[in-house]
Amino acid sequence: MLESGFYITSFSATIFIAGFAALGLLLVTLLVSMAMMLQSCQNSNGGVIKLRNINDDYSYCKIHSLHAKLNNLEEYNVPNICKDLALQYIKGGQYARDLDSTKSVIEDYFNGVKPSEDGLDVVSIDIDSLFQWNPHSSNLLVR
Repeated sequence: MLESGFYITSFSATIFIAGFAALGLLLVTLLVSMAMMLQSCQNSNGGVIKLRNINDDYSYCKIHSLHAKLNNLEEYNVPNICKDLALQYIKGGQYARDLDSTKSVIEDYFNGVKPSEDGLDVVSIDIDSLFQWNPHSSNLLVR
């Protein structure tokens, strides 16, 4: 009678079983270390991290700027928060990006403008906010 199967020596079987045991041990170690890392992250960052909101500082500085303009305050009365925010805005590159995007919008606009046929075209650019956005407003500022 012939039986089907394979023959393995006891030394080979020992190595095979030891390899499976080592692989299982490594997987259990990985699972435990991942659980410990997750527990550590949950303990150290249990709540929501609130970072300093630059929009709050920006709003404060904008209100202070408007107040200074209305009351003719001098430049040296600007809070340090606003000075730091302005330096961060310029040195961080946001000023250059805003200037480039504004420039591209203006170039796109003027590239698309076609002169009218009567030759009476006028372009008025208000760079210092002299003109009001709402011409029908009763609260006009006089400079």
